[in-house]
Amino acid sequence: MGSCSIFLQIPGYDQSKPPFCGNESRNLRTITTIGNKNKTGAFMHKGFCTSAGLKYITAALFMVLFLLPGVLGAEINSEDTDNLTVAPTPSLSSPEVTTQPTTLVIPATIISEYPPRLVLIRTETGDSTATVFGTAIPGSLDATITEIQWDWGDNSTPENHEFPHSHLYSSPGTYTLSVTAFQSDGLNVTETETVSIARQVIPVITMITNPIPFQPSGPGSQVSAPALTLLEPVIDGMNVTVNGNLNPGSPGVTITSVSIDWDDGNVTNVTDLPATYHYPAAGIFTINITGIQSDGQTTTKGITVDIRSDNPGPPGPAASTPPSDDLPVFFIILVTAVVVVVIAGISQRFVLKKREESAIPDIPKAVSLQEEIYYEAKERGDLATAAASALVCARMFRSLAEKSPRMRSIYLELAEKWEDIARTTGKNGTPEHHPPKVSATSERMPSREELEQICSGTDVTPEVALSVIRVAMEIGREGREGQAVGTSFVVGDTDAVMNNSRQFVLNPFHGHEEAKRQITDTGIRGNIKEFAQLDGAFIISGNGVVESAGRYITVDMSQVKIPHGLGSRHSSIAGITMVTSSIGIVVSQSGGLITIFKNGQIVHTIGS
Repeated sequence: MGSCSIFLQIPGYDQSKPPFCGNESRNLRTITTIGNKNKTGAFMHKGFCTSAGLKYITAALFMVLFLLPGVLGAEINSEDTDNLTVAPTPSLSSPEVTTQPTTLVIPATIISEYPPRLVLIRTETGDSTATVFGTAIPGSLDATITEIQWDWGDNSTPENHEFPHSHLYSSPGTYTLSVTAFQSDGLNVTETETVSIARQVIPVITMITNPIPFQPSGPGSQVSAPALTLLEPVIDGMNVTVNGNLNPGSPGVTITSVSIDWDDGNVTNVTDLPATYHYPAAGIFTINITGIQSDGQTTTKGITVDIRSDNPGPPGPAASTPPSDDLPVFFIILVTAVVVVVIAGISQRFVLKKREESAIPDIPKAVSLQEEIYYEAKERGDLATAAASALVCARMFRSLAEKSPRMRSIYLELAEKWEDIARTTGKNGTPEHHPPKVSATSERMPSREELEQICSGTDVTPEVALSVIRVAMEIGREGREGQAVGTSFVVGDTDAVMNNSRQFVLNPFHGHEEAKRQITDTGIRGNIKEFAQLDGAFIISGNGVVESAGRYITVDMSQVKIPHGLGSRHSSIAGITMVTSSIGIVVSQSGGLITIFKNGQIVHTIGS
């Protein structure tokens, strides 16, 4: 965090040696791309820099994330402790205690000597059922409630259940309920409650008998409908269990099935009672139970039940859930912190970018243009103009050194080199010395008319073709890092060229804006010369957009005819221009010869 990563080395600059080594003009052409770091040449190689301010904000965010859960947990525990009520120590109020001017120390073990707290909140009765609500709390923090025992006062077996709990009495009357809470340290407490059951609730039962006319089965025998006796239904929340006795009406017949209509559109067929059903919604329902006999006779009885959403469920341990407000608060704080960090990072990056743009507006591009003037004047033999251009470049680099402290040493070194070239070119009256290169021809640059003729029949403009030829000449003359470099360019008819080629290496130009990939922009030339060392060809559209580098041509080259001495690079470019309406430009690695192809033929050559 806080570091800056550069994906590709700045074209033309080697930190292990001074920028000018050997061929002076070659290094001048490549090192000027350093000046374009913030505007043009190196726009593809900058990584994301995390500022120091963003680092501190992110560190603060991580501290909040680590500390917040512990703070919330401490608050929850403190709230739980505050809710506990501890009975006062009897010994403190005893009259035998003598007051002394000393500090009274209460041992921690005294807390565990208090029995649990048992509170019976309320009792609800109805339909011979009593439901008791309450709570049991340990007497000290280091003890727990082990069990709660219920004695309903009707000679039934004592039960162990959590709150709330229900009990069905067999007959009306007044009963004394006794509830005992046992603590893990052996202490217990008992609370009693009087429960009054006013009357035995008898459900409304409607008997529907469908007798079959008397059919004697033998002398003195009579067949009757089945006998059905229903018991009190058991309601457990939304579940209802019906039970009863169902017997055949006479000997020789059997009960074949029991049909239960639950009064909510559902009917259940069972072989015998009891039967349990879950109601999807609350309400009052009349359940009709029909017993079916083997001779076809039936007996139907109905029973009404009141299903309520607040019916007590089955007894069991009370569920413990954390406070519902703590989790949303944590997420609100987390989201707020993340949003603050993101906004701070974007704002700081925006401010830094504005500062960089304002600190070095258009000087790097101006240096590249002045460099072009220097080389063009030198090629024409106008040494006075070349010396003046070199001096202007030196002044521009000194200005860059003042405005960019981080690159100050590099810019000052470049300024000194340009001053040396200006003195040499102006005083001696001779151009810089270049070692001669062997080439097949020394033809000149094509004229405007020749460029228009080369571009005719294609979608390539003469300006684009001229820019590609100039880059090719620089590569052929300068090479790269002291080594001769050969490469090739295919210009125009981009779709057809892409269909007849494949990517040989990762495309370094993919995903960048077209405005920053224009071959006519001098700022991109440093990148092209850097990528010229890759295998494969550059693909450039007719309007000058660099589409790809490292492209492998896949056309059939059996019909290609080129002069002896030219290699496979020339053959592939000649072949692609045969099957597409493109222009091919090849830089020969041996000698720096520039060869221009169209329709599979050589149309122009330029010697280095």
